[in-house]
Amino acid sequence: MVDASTGRLYVPFLHFSDGDSDNVRVLVSNDGGDTFRFLAFDVAGAPDANAFPNVTPGELVDCRGGGLRNALHQGSSTAGRFGLRQFTQATRLISQPSSAAFRGNFAFAINTSTSPFFGDPAAGSLVRVVLSPDGGKSWSAPLTVAPSTAADPQHVHPSLALGQNGNRVWIGYYVQQANEQLRTDLATLHINGESLRLDQTTGLSNTAFDLTPSNITLIPTTTTNFDRTVVSCYDIGEYMSVAARVRGQSSNDGVVAAWGDNRN
Repeated sequence: MVDASTGRLYVPFLHFSDGDSDNVRVLVSNDGGDTFRFLAFDVAGAPDANAFPNVTPGELVDCRGGGLRNALHQGSSTAGRFGLRQFTQATRLISQPSSAAFRGNFAFAINTSTSPFFGDPAAGSLVRVVLSPDGGKSWSAPLTVAPSTAADPQHVHPSLALGQNGNRVWIGYYVQQANEQLRTDLATLHINGESLRLDQTTGLSNTAFDLTPSNITLIPTTTTNFDRTVVSCYDIGEYMSVAARVRGQSSNDGVVAAWGDNRN
């Protein structure tokens, strides 16, 4: 991600660990990518100053040929390997920071488990956004824009965009409802100096949809996706995207969202 007003290049990514939390890290370059350095978060309890800890959401389930994966699921389960559950309707989850930058503001959104333990079957998930108003010198406290509730327990795969001269933030994401169907929502935020404010949340999809049969049992040791060319437990993917103009003056300056949808 490049801040077009300064030319600073940001490269956010997830650094996997062997514990429950992985770590978001951000590389920056001020010379077009010739040299890079890490941004510091200074989070208490993190393995180092440049790490932002995050627990990937989802239950650890058996996807057979797709491996053991953290996933959202729908419907009843059967016994999988290693004491894990196996679901015909499932979609694997990842934690991929989605970011944007303009006029010194740099923000990223990420999905986070409500549990400190990786793969916890009882956990919900939420979407957090983190802001730096000064190119990574300082950070706001993480703001939860999509909390886990009884009606909407899961919120995953956010996509973030900046607009209105870098002062407005839009975040699109998937929601799994209590009935286990999915929909997509859009959160609108404002940057007030060094802090973020959630203005409103609205629906994107006009129809809730089911997870596809992506982990169908063929024989006790083998499963297949309904799309035979795709690995088991692949469904919605990280296909949410949001884009906006950064130079508009109105609060309604051309926001566009797109996502993978299972209604058909």
